Amino acid sequence: MSRSSSPPSPNTRYSVLPPVAKSDVDRVFLRELQQYMDNEMAQIDSTDHKQRYIIHSAAFSRLIDHVHAYKPLLTRVKKEYEDVVNAIERGKSEANYLNDKIQSIAQEPSTLRNYRRRHDELAKRIEVIRADNDKLKKELRELKAAKKLSIATEQQAAPVEKRKPKTDSRKIPGLTLEESTHIPTLQRELNKVENNIKELSLSKKSKFSDKQHKEDLKEKLTRKVGERDLLQQRNSWLIAKQKRLKVAHDAAMSYMNSKEPQYKTIADVIIMVLSKSKTVPVENQTFIIGGDKHLTSSHIEDDDPSKEKEAEMILEYIERFNELFEDGKYEEAAIHASNSPKGILRTMETMSRFKCVNANREGRSPWLAFCDAIMSSVLALGVKPSDTMSLECVSCALSENRLDLLSHWIAQDRLTVTEKLGDMISDHCKGRNRTYLDMAETIYRHCLAHNKVVNVMVRQGMYRRAIDYATEKGFTAADYMQLLTTHPSYQLGYAISEMKDESGMRLIPAGTVTRGLISADSHDIAMQILQKLFLKGPEETGSENNGLKMAVYNDHVTSISQWHDIVGVAQQYGYEEVAIDLLAAVTVQKIIKVAREPSGLSEKSTSELNFSSATSSRARQETGTTRQASSITEQTE
Repeated sequence: MSRSSSPPSPNTRYSVLPPVAKSDVDRVFLRELQQYMDNEMAQIDSTDHKQRYIIHSAAFSRLIDHVHAYKPLLTRVKKEYEDVVNAIERGKSEANYLNDKIQSIAQEPSTLRNYRRRHDELAKRIEVIRADNDKLKKELRELKAAKKLSIATEQQAAPVEKRKPKTDSRKIPGLTLEESTHIPTLQRELNKVENNIKELSLSKKSKFSDKQHKEDLKEKLTRKVGERDLLQQRNSWLIAKQKRLKVAHDAAMSYMNSKEPQYKTIADVIIMVLSKSKTVPVENQTFIIGGDKHLTSSHIEDDDPSKEKEAEMILEYIERFNELFEDGKYEEAAIHASNSPKGILRTMETMSRFKCVNANREGRSPWLAFCDAIMSSVLALGVKPSDTMSLECVSCALSENRLDLLSHWIAQDRLTVTEKLGDMISDHCKGRNRTYLDMAETIYRHCLAHNKVVNVMVRQGMYRRAIDYATEKGFTAADYMQLLTTHPSYQLGYAISEMKDESGMRLIPAGTVTRGLISADSHDIAMQILQKLFLKGPEETGSENNGLKMAVYNDHVTSISQWHDIVGVAQQYGYEEVAIDLLAAVTVQKIIKVAREPSGLSEKSTSELNFSSATSSRARQETGTTRQASSITEQTE
């Protein structure tokens, strides 16, 4: 120390540097530095040279930061030492690599000899196996020839014996030994078996048929529908022709009965009336010729015999349905109603009748029978039930826990899908039942309800798939925040905070995500996200700062006061390290913002900085780092 403080000699090229410890502050710093090194060395293994190097390097860095006058010189010295240490480490690693390579090269001749010896052994084994195979093939051929010869001799020598029917000596199930020998009892059992055989034969003919028969019926139905359309067209043409003839007849009769002087012939009157009937609709039109009022064209339709016959058929159909329903044959009544002409019984009133039936019977309820019959007839009729009836059918299937029917209806496109239908299925699923949520997702996709599709995916825990779908559908930042507050979770929140827009910037800053979770009373999830960012090291962020500091620096939406509120929540929930690191990043951001202003620090900025420093000091005292905080404060001063 005294040598450094001597006056400079005229022969030296460099100026004499000031002493290291020239004040009480420097001596206090040196004692603290020595104490720090002793404490750290006591906590490690004395033979671990790498840990010793790290401790001395950290102490040397702190000494360089403290002594400003020696900083360039000490920095060069430290750099040279680090280069030498790194060169030694590289030399050790290269020496180990070369040693391993030399050993592998030395073992190559022995390895090659072993491979050649193994090759010779395998070649000999292959020769033995081939010889055994040839021997076995020869024996197999001899056995086949001997077997053919023995079969031929047996067929020539032994006569063909008639097979005798086997007698079943087993006991008849359900009968005792005495009943098995009692003729009347056996006759009754025989009658029961014959009746069962007849019922099965009848069921096979009436209830079941092969697939080709179904295709033939479809083809026949298509042909009949085409013939019906042709007949309907011809019927419409004949009705129009009848109307025109009726109009011409009425015009001729009015002309003949008219007592006024006639200035036109009967042909002119008929042509004039027919020309008017082409431009004016014939229905509900009344012709007044010569002062007489005649029948309208609607009276002609009332006299149509085909409509009267159709009305009679519909009445008979309804009466048959009522008979089946009153007799308690609900299955047959449901099928009868589902196939009603013009859908007169495919209504909500009919469904209400089935729904109100409280039948104490085994099997499915009449309500479910009607719903199943309606859905089964959709493919044949080509008409889906209304949205209200679809909701009722789904409600019935859910109430009776018939998930198989509901999935079949949705897969075969038998329902009129709406968002209410998807909401009903989604609300029925209390947890994460994959089947219910998959059906709800299918319905929402058909209705283009993208927000609800994403909600269903999040409920299933498929966060990455939900975010990819939302990105594809053009979700905004507000949509993502609404999704996060509705379904708060750590995976979803972290994935949203990592999203980037087209320019490479964060779509939603980490501060906005954290504030949204805090507002949704999900404080622990918000702190876990900040903890994840805090643990994200510089090697992952590609900069000198960790993920939390980079999130604060890139967040231009969250204000300083809002960051302080987040710091308070972190301290409240025990995330002290996150709170300290977050407060340091907020303070640096505020200093940078104030430094960019032309007027310098304002009174408000100064007060905010003082508040930040006080909060940081209090947090460090709580974590047991009071001494380090005081030293940093002295350096700042």
